[in-house]
Amino acid sequence: MSLFLVAYDLKKVGQNYECMSRKLEALATYWHFQGSVWLVEWGGSPYTLANELEGCLDTNDELFVTRVSSDAAWSGYDDDGTAWLQSNI
Repeated sequence: MSLFLVAYDLKKVGQNYECMSRKLEALATYWHFQGSVWLVEWGGSPYTLANELEGCLDTNDELFVTRVSSDAAWSGYDDDGTAWLQSNI
């Protein structure tokens, strides 16, 4: 399993985020740490994860999925957030 960053912009006014949240929360390890940005553990490629999530998108929405490497930096998160990052990256 690898850690992936998922970022999306659901552009339709009043867009329902429940579909995206439900799919991401169904994964074993996740952290919804900024608005429409998640870190999730996934056993496939970025392409297969994006394909899993595309059903939640309208034609004008945007989705970005990338694998997270151990070469990462962060700032400003509380102790729990920092501990999550340290144990999962």
